[in-house]
Amino acid sequence: MLFYTFFYLVSALLLVQGTHLAGEQRHPMGAVPAELALPSGAARAWGKLLVLMGLIGLACGLASHGDAPRISRQTLAFVEGVEWVLMGVYGLWLVFIAKRIEYIGVAAASADHGHH
Repeated sequence: MLFYTFFYLVSALLLVQGTHLAGEQRHPMGAVPAELALPSGAARAWGKLLVLMGLIGLACGLASHGDAPRISRQTLAFVEGVEWVLMGVYGLWLVFIAKRIEYIGVAAASADHGHH
């Protein structure tokens, strides 16, 4: 039972994260400043991939229930492993490869402004 709980949580996490990522690229809410926005092409591709893997995981999980399960537990363990690896690779892309903010070393206001 605990296996299914974590399996469905990981699948749902991928589905929700992918939907958010793809939706933010398609219809931005305007809450993220332009310098923090992810590159649209790669973010859309990641969003679609995460949604697809989440849906595959949920479909495999549902197909494994019942009197005559069509998918074995070993297959579910493999799918969950692939989901964890995909989540890890996405996290590495998000932290290390996606668009970085470049700060300039100039103050926004002059140093003597407002000081007496």
